[in-house]
Amino acid sequence: MGYRFINFISPTSFVLHNCESLLKDKEVALSIQYWTIENQDINIHNQYQLYTAGLDTSKPNADIERKWFDSLIGYDDAGRIVPDPNLSAKEKYGILNDPRQSWFINRTVGCKPLGIKK
Repeated sequence: MGYRFINFISPTSFVLHNCESLLKDKEVALSIQYWTIENQDINIHNQYQLYTAGLDTSKPNADIERKWFDSLIGYDDAGRIVPDPNLSAKEKYGILNDPRQSWFINRTVGCKPLGIKK
């Protein structure tokens, strides 16, 4: 596909892919920035959690599980409707609790998750 990307293969080494046009002899400047969060249980919009089928210890964190239940049930622990009916169609679906979003467009008809088309 020609995507430029980097693989970190150890704490002190990496491999660049498809970056030849960016390199000129030994004139290379590479800046890598990252951040960590102390509480790894926080569900943020760019976080993914891997699940391993058949492994008893592999389960979603509490935030993901709660959003899943709220989306399936149609209301949250406080009894508020999920998704919030006052949101626009674009805002109603996603992973956020504020505003109250849902994972499902129509939870009562086959619970078809967003992004999956039949």
